Amino acid sequence: TLPFVFRRLCHAEFLPAPGCVAALHTTTVLEKNRAGRYRVTRNHSKPLTYEMSNPPHQIAHRKAWNSWNTSNLQGGLRRSETLVEDMFIRKFMTGTWHRMF
Repeated sequence: TLPFVFRRLCHAEFLPAPGCVAALHTTTVLEKNRAGRYRVTRNHSKPLTYEMSNPPHQIAHRKAWNSWNTSNLQGGLRRSETLVEDMFIRKFMTGTWHRMF
């Protein structure tokens, strides 16, 4: 026989009526939050800016790459010199502190 708790739950008064069906939602709570998020219009008449298209917690990581190495931009100054200096610094650091980097 079933334990008392299960027998009680399977009793007719605890079961839902045939027309009533309870829905079970398994999505996480974080995926439901939509406030403060920008969206493109349906006909794409208003495009998003760079800041609007990235979430706030990612903007610092993604924009940092653009500001660290600006010599690769079109018309940027000292492209080859920057590369040579960067390689020199890297080799100097790995040669001086060979097991730390």
